[in-house]
Amino acid sequence: MHLNISLVIRLSEDKSTECFENYKPVVNRSADNDYASDFNVVKINPEHPGDCPRKCDVMVVTDEPDFLAGLPFGEDIKLYPVYIGDSADVKELFLTGKIYDVWPENEDDDIRRARFDRVLRSIKSVYDAWLYENILTTMNDSVPDMIWFKDMKGLHWRVNDAFCEVVKKTKEDCRGRDHSYIWGVPIEEGLACQDSEEQVVKAGRTCEFEEPVKKVEGLKLFKVYKSPIYDRFGDIGGTTGIGRDITNFNNMGLELSLLVENIPLPILILTTDRKTVRMNALFGDTFIGNMVVPELFEYEKWKEIHMRTTNILEETDETVRFEASVKIGGRKHFYVVNEKRICDYFGNTSGYFCFFRDVTDEKVYEKHIIRMANTDALTGLYNRRYFYDYIKEHSANEMTLLYMDLDFFKTVNDTFGHTRGDEVLKKTADYIKEIYQDGISARLGGDEYAVILLRKMEKDEFDRKEKLLQGKVKALFRKDNTKDFPVTISVGMIVSEGGSSKGKFDIDQFLFDADKKMYEAKRKHHSENKQTET
Repeated sequence: MHLNISLVIRLSEDKSTECFENYKPVVNRSADNDYASDFNVVKINPEHPGDCPRKCDVMVVTDEPDFLAGLPFGEDIKLYPVYIGDSADVKELFLTGKIYDVWPENEDDDIRRARFDRVLRSIKSVYDAWLYENILTTMNDSVPDMIWFKDMKGLHWRVNDAFCEVVKKTKEDCRGRDHSYIWGVPIEEGLACQDSEEQVVKAGRTCEFEEPVKKVEGLKLFKVYKSPIYDRFGDIGGTTGIGRDITNFNNMGLELSLLVENIPLPILILTTDRKTVRMNALFGDTFIGNMVVPELFEYEKWKEIHMRTTNILEETDETVRFEASVKIGGRKHFYVVNEKRICDYFGNTSGYFCFFRDVTDEKVYEKHIIRMANTDALTGLYNRRYFYDYIKEHSANEMTLLYMDLDFFKTVNDTFGHTRGDEVLKKTADYIKEIYQDGISARLGGDEYAVILLRKMEKDEFDRKEKLLQGKVKALFRKDNTKDFPVTISVGMIVSEGGSSKGKFDIDQFLFDADKKMYEAKRKHHSENKQTET
């Protein structure tokens, strides 16, 4: 990082300032890295000591002791005062550390230029030391994994915030301490850690380990990367390590991410308290788009609002599997949701793995098959089998059964053909569904229909609706066409108070009784038709 150094010169008129005016950094060609170009000197001229700029590095060169004594020494300014003259004049300031250096009053220009260059580089070195320390600390504390540095005796001399959070100790408390103190375990339980560090020193390179560590709350398993630290002379002076708690599913990294992203199903990984750890792109694209940051996604709340559970398939301590529906883009989709418990290295619950399998097409096909099996292909009403099962299932309830049959329908087929007959059957079915909307309507076969209502129908309601249905069926044939003639419908009604729980209900008898009522109405219609013909 570039450094601007402000230069303040307060010298008597007889003092030369040429070495300051024409300064150029001396490049050290023997050094591996020379940072002469990383700082710049800007000359300023404050009239009073208090006018020195704040929040910057300021080198002051003066032969006035009073000017030095009046400088604004404080935390918001980095001062590097240099006195030119007799050191006895500023002895007290020098001894208290307020003067950075004292130069002779008279000396060769080249020597003074070298002194000036050395002070500037020293200022840059102090800045670099602070900068690198700050960068190292910031970088270490930004990493979510544990980081530590040890000397050859196994004593910690630097740790990061993540390390302190895991061991529940401050950085100051960790400094100069060994494994047993920091983790709160007997010395012999830290031998595995010591052994791995000896392997690293022997190998002279980064090594990977899995180390179990005993804590107050139980055993933890860490994946650890340890490396040797070399000093300036090429000797190993300590080790550094990066540790990741892999007993906690939340900390598993790249391998898990790659796996989750490559499984072709929407996937969520949750913590033990059901917070989102990971969400693959397919889950986000399918269910929430870009509206929610994955880490802030509340699965349980979303599930409660958007998913409707239709069937529990499995429910154990390890797995909950259920069918649910959710609307996506205005269309209902069906999913089989698996929520599986994840166990850590030691068998403890560390989270939950949830994946969603889209079974919409299967459900649509299944509904189609069920509909085909339970409905009449021509009219769309339920068929005899479904109707029979429905009555049996609700036999304990109070019910009203309406049994219906078209009158003179054979004549329709014989006279106008089966196409016209099918049209009459379909239209009649539509009228029945329209008029008896709260009932289950069925075509029992041929021109026979039935409706079951899970309630008692009173006589006046029966008469009113039978009249309405009769009018619609008769209107199927136009009166102005001599070839057409009125077709009627006979309706018989019977009510059951329920009784299967007492063993009294006989479904066949129930249907037979309704059929008899219907035939009474049919005889009446036939009689009326003969009188009309006469």
